[in-house]
Amino acid sequence: MPELKLDILRPATEQLLPLAVFLPGGAFIFSNRVNAYARRAFVAESGFVVASVEYRTTTSNASYIDSIQDIRAALGHLVAHADDYGIDPRGVAVWGESAGGYLAAMTADPVTYLHANATEPSFLLLHGTADVLIAPSQTQRLHQALLAAGADSTRYLLRGANHGDLAIGDPEGALPWSSTTTMGIITEFLHSHLDRR
Repeated sequence: MPELKLDILRPATEQLLPLAVFLPGGAFIFSNRVNAYARRAFVAESGFVVASVEYRTTTSNASYIDSIQDIRAALGHLVAHADDYGIDPRGVAVWGESAGGYLAAMTADPVTYLHANATEPSFLLLHGTADVLIAPSQTQRLHQALLAAGADSTRYLLRGANHGDLAIGDPEGALPWSSTTTMGIITEFLHSHLDRR
């Protein structure tokens, strides 16, 4: 197993906070744990420990299974050292973009676990209507399958959004993935599911 590569953000508080694990995108070719700093900081400042995980990619001859092993190892490490990081291990979420979003879902492969009692984990799916890489129908299929199994799934379409953007705090509509509206959807979802622990 390779060395764990984590980037940890948390607000300045002594309180134990729920954990949001971020998985950066990179087309399965690269994974840089320092990416999406502004978005990760936004989530952290709303009351979470945010741990960005760097996972193996195809450039090191890794498969997505190796990537998932890295993510699971990071989750195990973070929970085992919850006191060191100020984490309340009763509240853990996995969050990713692009390839990282795929890996977030596959860390509890949603299709494998779909059954009548599949109420956890809850899913928040966001997809750009102008995504030229992955058709919005892909998250629609997953969303419908989760709902049919009785799982908690919420899906948003971001009008005019492509596959992603790079900053936060710009005027609404300029960078839809990083807008305060989109980030608010994410933090509200995290709080609504992890604060009830």
